[in-house]
Amino acid sequence: VENVLGPITVKDTEIPIGQDSARWSVPKSDIDFVCLSNTGRTANDAKYGASVACVLSKEAAALFRNMIT
Repeated sequence: VENVLGPITVKDTEIPIGQDSARWSVPKSDIDFVCLSNTGRTANDAKYGASVACVLSKEAAALFRNMIT
């Protein structure tokens, strides 16, 4: 899994990581899932409850893979 740390651009608006409360990730493989979590993935973050949603979308996965640096 690759974490997309931002900044991200949505409709010509750049959103820095400090203002993006979501955490995005996409798999390194050809599986076209995009996952969104409301927390980071550090040991400290694991102390708190969190939610994760994954979407199967080739188009969305391609967009987020293009943001990986």
